[in-house]
Amino acid sequence: MKHLFLFAFLVFFANAFSQEHDEAYKRAFQLVNQGDFVEAGHVFESIYTKDPSQLAAIKEHSNICFDLKEFEKAVILYQMITEAEPNFYPAFYNLGNTLNEIGEDSLAVISYTRALDIAGFKSDVLFNRAYSYQILNKHSLAINDYYQILAVFPDNIDVHYGIATSFEIIGDTRGAIEHYTAILKNDSTQVDALYYRALLDSSYLYSTTQKFTALLQSKFSNSDIHFYRAALYYEMHEIDKAINDLNTILHYDPDNIEHLYIRASLHEENQDTLSALADFNKLLDLDPTDNNALFYRAQANVALGNVIEGFRDFTSIIIAKPDDTDAYFGRADALVRMKRYNDAISDYEKIISLKPNNLEAQYEIGVVYSQMKKMKKACKIWKKVSAEGFEPANDVVVTWCD
Repeated sequence: MKHLFLFAFLVFFANAFSQEHDEAYKRAFQLVNQGDFVEAGHVFESIYTKDPSQLAAIKEHSNICFDLKEFEKAVILYQMITEAEPNFYPAFYNLGNTLNEIGEDSLAVISYTRALDIAGFKSDVLFNRAYSYQILNKHSLAINDYYQILAVFPDNIDVHYGIATSFEIIGDTRGAIEHYTAILKNDSTQVDALYYRALLDSSYLYSTTQKFTALLQSKFSNSDIHFYRAALYYEMHEIDKAINDLNTILHYDPDNIEHLYIRASLHEENQDTLSALADFNKLLDLDPTDNNALFYRAQANVALGNVIEGFRDFTSIIIAKPDDTDAYFGRADALVRMKRYNDAISDYEKIISLKPNNLEAQYEIGVVYSQMKKMKKACKIWKKVSAEGFEPANDVVVTWCD
């Protein structure tokens, strides 16, 4: 949440402009009024290039650069202003905002701090400095800035959100809940506060889903509430209800990749592999190069008995990513189901060549040998990996090996 302070030049333009530059200024502002900010910027730049004393042109151009997201250039211009007017706090504020945009948050904090030293209490400057502190993972400093704002504006929802976020990150659940509750006292329809408070304190789960249901029946109905309610239903282990909310979201936004993945995972958790497969097919229709969707589709097909389809998908992944050990594991499983035991062993050996200490692949070779009725070879492998600490082999050794 950044607020760019727009310099109030009109108050002193009459004194700032020399007659020599008057026509250029008029032309620049005419272009601004027409919405041609790029050309206006060029005109302002031509003014101060010819006459570096024309600070008004630098100020106007700096704000245009910020609006056009030309942040590197804006930084240079704001620095020129701070050098010319070292007690002009808006220039330090805008410099801080611009540095924040390019990821220079440590420098942004310095600029915000200078602005506060000059101007005293300014809630927007404190807020943005707190935000930069959060990015820098300096949450105690962020919280301190936010509390300074709350002392003057105790009902500021954005500030309560900022404090709650920092408390969550540092593990102060009680503090976060306190501020989410403060938000809801001011506005009981703040869905973000409702959602995050319920995630932090399960005692709010049921009441929050009820609140979301009431909101969905009113003018507040939107996909965010459906998504939040779905997440809370998941926390309550009510998977069918969560899927219903995802169905509603995807009805209005059928190509939303994130929501398709989530619904597919819920279908799998609900042991509805066929529905999950449909979502993975949809994901691949949207992006045929999505190897994650291809992998999960392969797994789903193998689980459903469509072993050849799964084998083909795993092979496609291996062709694209020859070092993908998960794909080799999946294809080896498909090969075992197809009774192509030697090919399965080859895939497990490929995994071992990529990751020599992979005990699971070694163990699975033993499983393949057992299916081939070669128990001596199987037991030799199982005993080895059991001795090396692969716990699933322990019971197998006791049951099947002398």
